[in-house]
Amino acid sequence: MSNVYGKSNWIFEIRDQNGENRVRLTAANNRKVVRGLNSAGQASFTIDLNDEKATQANLREGRSQLYVYRGSTLYFSGKIMIVERTGDEASQKANVTALGWLWFFEKRIIGKTADVTYTTTDAGAIAWGIINTSQNKTYGSLGITQGTIQTSQNLSLTYTRQKIRQALDDLISQAGIEFEITPDKIFNVYYPKKGSDRTATVKFKYPGNIKSWRSLSDGTTVINDILALGQGTGAEELTADVEDTGTKNVFGLFEDVASFKDVDNQTALTNMANYFLSLRKAPRLTLDIEVHGNNETVEITDYVEGDTVRIEIKHTNYTLTQDFRIFEIHVDIGDDDKETVRLVTALV
Repeated sequence: MSNVYGKSNWIFEIRDQNGENRVRLTAANNRKVVRGLNSAGQASFTIDLNDEKATQANLREGRSQLYVYRGSTLYFSGKIMIVERTGDEASQKANVTALGWLWFFEKRIIGKTADVTYTTTDAGAIAWGIINTSQNKTYGSLGITQGTIQTSQNLSLTYTRQKIRQALDDLISQAGIEFEITPDKIFNVYYPKKGSDRTATVKFKYPGNIKSWRSLSDGTTVINDILALGQGTGAEELTADVEDTGTKNVFGLFEDVASFKDVDNQTALTNMANYFLSLRKAPRLTLDIEVHGNNETVEITDYVEGDTVRIEIKHTNYTLTQDFRIFEIHVDIGDDDKETVRLVTALV
């Protein structure tokens, strides 16, 4: 098996703020990568400060970029944003964290000086329009380009001083889209969802290739009757009252009020209420599994976030064989390149 101090299957590479002057880290350890559905993801590592590559010029928070490869496949990219340096008589090191490109839109605003309105426009086109407009600002370009924008639903929306990341997240519930910024900085929109059905080929079993597991079904989160509140007050306030009679019959009545005061469109508000209801109308079974990574028949390259996989757990007092959707992938990479993979999944 390859070793991080020699030839590694995982490559952590630092680039400058222009994506140039590549520096490959050959002695980094504590290497981790996290990817998530509709999420920025992040990667981190630790490096000895005595390493000739651990210079301040290379580890520049807010400027240096990190590219992570598994073999020849680019698995993550982002910008280094956190550098923690520590030292004592025994050791001196730097703990470095890079955040994926989507994170930076938490620091961008749509409709900052004037309202931005989209009329009867596809939700995916709105999402790309928001990102592209932000990148066209002075100093605003992150180098993100338009990829595949799958047709979804037409919406009419107005944005007033709203964080772009929140606007993107709202589009998930307003129109049912999902999106990503890939490691090579391409923005894709999926409808109705990202990922494929891989239940025939990607199977995780305990006992078997599952090392450990944690199952959670939480009934305290159930909401099956929701009153959503949009813009306005009194008689002018937008509202959407949605319910699920099927789960009311099973679990009884669970009501809640959800506030979406930035929403000024009835269709969008109703869509958001129904999306919220779909997530909360029944106890949601979530399952975290830790798998053996590159030592078993299922490789980490066999699935991505958004895919549906088969999970089987057999225990004397607990048996489960069902299809789960992957929401997060956590990879810990040992110095010998052994992968420990944790998947955060939810029942389809």
